[in-house]
Amino acid sequence: MFAAWFRHRHVGKEPGTTLPAGTVCDILWATARAEDRLEHIRVKQGPGYLDLVLLHSTETPDEALRAAQRLCARAYATAPFLSDWEARSMQMLDIPDPRNPPSH
Repeated sequence: MFAAWFRHRHVGKEPGTTLPAGTVCDILWATARAEDRLEHIRVKQGPGYLDLVLLHSTETPDEALRAAQRLCARAYATAPFLSDWEARSMQMLDIPDPRNPPSH
């Protein structure tokens, strides 16, 4: 399992509103497809930004990052609440998979 972190910024002309974390999660889950292999969503919001951590059960970190990018692009394209937002930074997070603990 791999985690992708994204910082999204409000880019609309009107001042950005703070979206409830639950609403953002609902939009992402509704937009997700089986091939995204999405397992978990974490949202943190503040004035003019959203931080998302998306966990995907993919084989590689690159696959997880591409899945997260596709998911966010679909959400922006289909959800009016997110139409004035865009990803500004992203990175993979090093989070151990609890299903496959390292051997000692």
